[in-house]
Amino acid sequence: MTNPENRHVVGYGWRQDGIYLEVREQLGVGPAQQRPLTGALRLRKRARRVCAGFYDFETDTREPCPDHAVPERKTQCEACIEREGFAPWLRCDGRMLPPLKPAVRAYIETPHHLYLACFGDETVKVGMASEQRKHERLWDQGPLAAMYVAAADSGVLIRQLEVEVSRLGYTEFMRRSRKADLLTSEMREDEARRRLIHALDRIRRLLPDEYVSLLRADPELLPQPALAQQARRYRELDHLTPADDQILEGQLVGASGSILVLDDGGIRSAIDLYDLIGHEVEFNPEGVAHKEARQIGLFG
Repeated sequence: MTNPENRHVVGYGWRQDGIYLEVREQLGVGPAQQRPLTGALRLRKRARRVCAGFYDFETDTREPCPDHAVPERKTQCEACIEREGFAPWLRCDGRMLPPLKPAVRAYIETPHHLYLACFGDETVKVGMASEQRKHERLWDQGPLAAMYVAAADSGVLIRQLEVEVSRLGYTEFMRRSRKADLLTSEMREDEARRRLIHALDRIRRLLPDEYVSLLRADPELLPQPALAQQARRYRELDHLTPADDQILEGQLVGASGSILVLDDGGIRSAIDLYDLIGHEVEFNPEGVAHKEARQIGLFG
């Protein structure tokens, strides 16, 4: 058995070949490293937690919180949100730009894409992604289907377009709990794509003329990693919220956005990695793993 390891979880992310956690070797100390999640997983969330730190746009690194602050509910403390400097951009409409750090300003002025995404119901989400994180941005969210419908040399124009599209009734936000619920949706990917194409046709008709030229004649579909496709195969999932000092284990059989699907003795459970961010997590812990009551009944 692999030896137990304690790590500070500060984020998660996707690559074409799968999902990973961003971790530090010590709580609030050291560089963040990617820890791929594959195969049999066994972990225990500890009660100890500190701020996950901040992303430095100038150095392209995730820095630890210098204050070792413990935020009440968020994964970041207010000081690290300020250090990051991205929040003012998120709150603006792309027209009246707030004062921004030079590195943040340089980032938003790089090429960006506008996307439409469907997570398994009638809702269509609109959002934007930078060229450098084009697919990863959407894989982090876990849509059933998505397509890139516009592009520009600057994120400022795409943000303006995003606001205009949202005014036509398309949401900019999707709750994590709703995404988790829709993981077992009966909707098929081809139906989700049809909804997106219908939405794009409507947007072309209703969008102000000055923005129509930004729309692509042929939208580009988001490629889906194998692990994300596998996560949509199941129609029944137990949703587990990791409790402090509780051991969870299972075989990774799928993942979507921040949600892992683990199979433990025939019972498949959905676990949100977001619930681990900021916490110290023990990987490969010793001890008895938590079992759902339904699973215990199988062997009782």
